[in-house]
Amino acid sequence: MKHSSVLFTAAFVVAASTAAPVIAEPAPFKPIEGQHYRLVAPPALTEVKPGQIEVIEFYSLGCPHCAEIEPYVQSWLKRKPANVAFKRVPATFNPFFRMLARVHYALEDIGATERIAPQLFEALHVRPDPALTRPFGEWQNKQQRGQEAAALEAEKVCYEALASWVAARGADGKKFTAALNSPSMMVRLGRADATYRRYGVLGVPGMSVNGKYFTAAGRPLGLKSYAELMATVDGLVAIEAKTAR
Repeated sequence: MKHSSVLFTAAFVVAASTAAPVIAEPAPFKPIEGQHYRLVAPPALTEVKPGQIEVIEFYSLGCPHCAEIEPYVQSWLKRKPANVAFKRVPATFNPFFRMLARVHYALEDIGATERIAPQLFEALHVRPDPALTRPFGEWQNKQQRGQEAAALEAEKVCYEALASWVAARGADGKKFTAALNSPSMMVRLGRADATYRRYGVLGVPGMSVNGKYFTAAGRPLGLKSYAELMATVDGLVAIEAKTAR
């Protein structure tokens, strides 16, 4: 998804099947540069311990395509090698994505990302939950009308709705709210922006491996499916594992 096109409206809700896709482990294959991935030049610095391989997912909780790939990511997380360190970097391409980037980091701070994120994808894109979609819609209306003060108030309502929603799913709503307003939040959002620029990422979802390779579905690469994307990640991890020996 390109960064210039999306704010939240009902029009962006994915017409997804209510049944979870059956995801088979992809067959091993050797990914081809220019077809399955591109090189990151020069390679980016990673933030992992010696012997580990870093895999980053560039994503947004507000992106319907990221919701579509999520079951594949969850399947991959269950089988990834033990030395692979996985992290997500949220997009901030537009106000809606930026709001949900704050949500990502708040969930990360309270240790609830991998448990809550799939449910949040579901509530925003698969089975829309009015408890969230209604305040987001109100906020967007004020954004689009240029009502800055009203939009700021509506944004607070969105965060309050999110805190209640998170608490209803077993996380600590008060800690979530405190994390949303952490003094370090703006710094982290700035780092996310810088990471997207460093990797040349213009849309989500996408994946990088060890700071050297980037892969994403759609042009300019020739990947045909999310399954092939995750198989590409597997192939690139295998290349890095051999290099480290």
